[in-house]
Amino acid sequence: MRWVAGLIWLILLGFAMLMPGEKFPEIHAFDFQDKLIHTVLFFILSFIWAGVRLKEQKPDWLLFSLLVVLPSILFEIGQYWIPNRSLDIWDLVFNQIGIWAGLLGYFKISSKVIRLD
Repeated sequence: MRWVAGLIWLILLGFAMLMPGEKFPEIHAFDFQDKLIHTVLFFILSFIWAGVRLKEQKPDWLLFSLLVVLPSILFEIGQYWIPNRSLDIWDLVFNQIGIWAGLLGYFKISSKVIRLD
């Protein structure tokens, strides 16, 4: 089930990050709202993929890198060629903050869960 959720979230995130800027409504609630959105979106992606296991119940870091870290970089670079979007190094930084926070959150929560396997 995590595979399906992870792929759906990754696809939706790709559409959102690579959509032309004029498609988004202009809402300015507070400073740095864009950075908070990047952090939350990549937190969710990271949290979902952190739970995917392929072999022996160990995290697969290559898979995680390919499905979380690499898209965060490629989506941001891709915005350079999208109308009314731009490549922003700070967006990339906040993507990475969300990824690390999602990993830490997942491992913190999963270490407290009692498994009945």
